[in-house]
Amino acid sequence: SDPCQNFPCLNGGTCTALPGSCTIYSCQCVGCYTGLTCATLQDACANSFCQNGATCVPVPGSCTDWSCACAECYTGMYCTQQINACQNSQCQNGGFCVPVAGSCTDYTCTCTGCYTGQYCTTCKSISINVTVIKIFWEKLISLPPSFPHNPLSPSHTPPSPDIYPHI
Repeated sequence: SDPCQNFPCLNGGTCTALPGSCTIYSCQCVGCYTGLTCATLQDACANSFCQNGATCVPVPGSCTDWSCACAECYTGMYCTQQINACQNSQCQNGGFCVPVAGSCTDYTCTCTGCYTGQYCTTCKSISINVTVIKIFWEKLISLPPSFPHNPLSPSHTPPSPDIYPHI
């Protein structure tokens, strides 16, 4: 009797009888099937290295290749690298990036000096009390030329009022 007559190989596998035997055969499996009778479907993700809650995704058409679909806040081939919100921050002019708690993408900029705004790009104007400057100028020009260290004495050139165009 032929051991292959009952089609023991499953899922398109080819049966080959051992010459001279009525009971011994082997199956040549196709596709992603394996096992003595080609009944076991290989799981490409059975031995994946995906980490940190990533999902293993089998590569179509392959029995052994896979890739990882990373969970939020992780990246890399096996999802082992945690995303740093400040890695590509847009903070400028010496501003410091501060990650937002509980987020891997959001951050704020802590600005330095006169800078302000979302990315520290706007310089706050310095507030000048024009009235105080006018009073100081009037007092200065009213000093007698003989007054010690008077910048308006004949030996000094007085500053032009044009240097204060906003007064």
